[in-house]
Parts: sequence; C-alpha cells; structure tokens
Amino acid sequence: MSSGEVHSGYTAGLLHARWECLHYTENGWQSTFIVIERSHTSTCYPIGQENLTPGGRLTRPTLADGRTVRAVTLPLWVIKLGLFGVLLIHKLQEKEGGLNLRYFAQLQTAETFLDPQPSKEALGYQTSSLDEAFRETVRPASLDLEVSMETIGLIAAMPQESAALLRCIKVWKRTTFGPFRGARFKLLDQNCLLVTSGMGLKRAMDATRTLLTGSSPHLLVSFGIAGTVNDDLNIGDVVVARDTCLLDKDLPGHFQSLTSLSEAAWDAAAQVLQPDGARLVYGTAITTRGSQVVPEGLEEMPHPVLEMETAGIAQIAAEMGIPLLSIRSISDGPQSPIPLDLEAMLDEKYNLRIGRILWMVLRRPQIIFQSRQMLKNVRKAADYAARVLVAILSQPSPVISP
Repeated sequence: MSSGEVHSGYTAGLLHARWECLHYTENGWQSTFIVIERSHTSTCYPIGQENLTPGGRLTRPTLADGRTVRAVTLPLWVIKLGLFGVLLIHKLQEKEGGLNLRYFAQLQTAETFLDPQPSKEALGYQTSSLDEAFRETVRPASLDLEVSMETIGLIAAMPQESAALLRCIKVWKRTTFGPFRGARFKLLDQNCLLVTSGMGLKRAMDATRTLLTGSSPHLLVSFGIAGTVNDDLNIGDVVVARDTCLLDKDLPGHFQSLTSLSEAAWDAAAQVLQPDGARLVYGTAITTRGSQVVPEGLEEMPHPVLEMETAGIAQIAAEMGIPLLSIRSISDGPQSPIPLDLEAMLDEKYNLRIGRILWMVLRRPQIIFQSRQMLKNVRKAADYAARVLVAILSQPSPVISP
C-alpha cells in the first residue's frame, strides 16, 4: 500500500511516515492540506492509493525503471525454521532478544491492507496513477538525453561486462531496448547507450539492430572480455582489435577492418592500465561459436583473441556505415584456461545446458575450485576493459576511421 496516516489536531498536521512503498504521492500532500484547512480534530485518515503485495512492492518500482525482477514469497514454515535457527544460535551464545521471533514471523507475513475509500470520501482528494508516480520517482532529470549531442552505442554480451562499465559511471539510468536490458548516460557531452546482448553471434546482431532502430550513433563499441590464443598476453591486458573475422567450422571467414584509436585516446587508455602492469595492444578479434581452438596459421596473427560477438556486430555496423571499435580484456588463455568446454555447455541458442554442466562437475569436481579462479579473472578483465573504455571515450576525438 502506498500509504500513510494524516492526523489532525496538531499545529502543522503531523504526518506519521509509515510507508510500505518507496515514495509519498501527491495524494498525501493534497489530503494534508485539506486536513489542516478543515481542522478535523483528533481524526485519523489512512491515506493510500493502491494495495500492493510484498512482491508487488519490489516489482512495480523496478518496472517503472525499465527492469523486470522476480519476487519469490517464502512459505511461513521456512521463515519460522530460519528464525528458530537464529534463536538457537542466540541461546548458544547466551543472548536473549526482546521478541520471540517464531511468533513474530506470522505477524510480519500476514496480508494486511488499508481501505482508502472512507478517507477519499471524507477529504475529497483524487488519486493518480501509482505507476506514473514510480516513473517520476526513478527518473533523474539530469539523465535526459539531448538530441543535439552525438550518440555512442555500446554493446556488451554479459551482465558482468555491463556492470563493470556502470561502476565507472557516476550517473546512469536503466532502460530497455526491445527485449534487451541496457542503460544510458552522458560522458564528455556525449549520449551513451549501453545494451547487454547476451552471449553469441545472433544475440549480438539482434541487439545491435534493436539499438540502431531507435537511435543513430556515430560510433559503435563492442567491449568486454576475451581469451587469448597465444601465451604472450596476461590476464587483464587489453586488446584493441584492428580487424575481425568469424571462425565457422574451423575456417576463418572474411576479415573486416575496424576503427582504431586516436593517439590521445591510446595514451589515455595505456596510462589507465600502467599502475597495474597491464598492457594495451592492437590485435585481431576472432569470433567463434564457443570453440576455444583455432586452426593453424591464426596463431601467427598479432595478438589474436577469441570472443563470440564482434564479427556479427561488425556486419551490422558495416551495413549501416557506422564505425566499430572493439575493446577486449584477457580473461583466459593457455596459462589460465577455462575449466569448462564452452561448446559443450551451450546449446544452439547459446543458453547454458545446466544438466551438461552438472555432469561435467560430477565427473571432475575440481572444476568447482578452478571456476573460482576463472570468475576472479573475469571480474578483473571486465573491470580493466571498462576502465579503458571510459578513458577512451573521455577524449574529444577518440577514434580514427579504418
């Protein structure tokens, strides 16, 4: 319930802030002024707009922010069991609380509601859209994108890659591009639109097309993590791809040139990596369908890296005449291989095969410990790629045409 209570009989009309939602709508202020004006002495008016379930209190505000979350309600017996464990721990520690939490759980999970109709009839206030109020609450005015600014489109495959970039940005707003989640922000007087495509060639191409349907960026950037083919790169080193190709059935396709960094942008990016001992190099982005093996000859390229999206994005960018910059930080390679077979754990739509993964773990339990190190490497690589990207886009003229 987006609710509160308005009590009259006080000098200023005291408000008791007993909210079960995230904001106090204009109905509350309107009713407060009516109470003060009419001076209904010692009368309590429950002010509300709409009854919400506990799950609704989580999902409705996030929908207004362009996100979809799932709220799961635990059964009462599970909550009681958990609280009984807390009581048992307190007893072993010789601590005593002021409440019996087992009985308190039933009170906390009871479905209660307020009927705002009597207050509406008595005070004559009008209700407005709660969803619209949520949208106004979560929308920072400073994030309105200006049409006069140039726009940059950013494509990341995994949420970890997008999250790393957003950690570097002070102010941003979540949004959606069709079925894809994303964010928008400003950087150096430029509109930046970030879309998280999901892994794989098709998803990257679909996300890029969707992004370009509602915007006209002057530059596209594919960024994130990748694996190095050779052992001359370390975890965290960043590769700016000069060109890309699709590796299909162990055969490389057409090589497509990508845009390069300006001298100022290169120096800024290299400087960001220098304190951590990481390097910035030019290389080649080899897009695969999950394969971690390349045919002979490709190892001789300058710093080849394996990833799963750039060639598809490059195809769309070429069709639209938009330059594409590819930035990839090393998360795995011969010295730190991925402990799982990517081709085996992904289906044809690049969804995880949970049963196949469990079977791999049962056969090789050490994968669990190896995966912990892999996740650390992914986090490090994603952070380095994001820092380099921000440093590059913070330059007035970050790229040159291919």
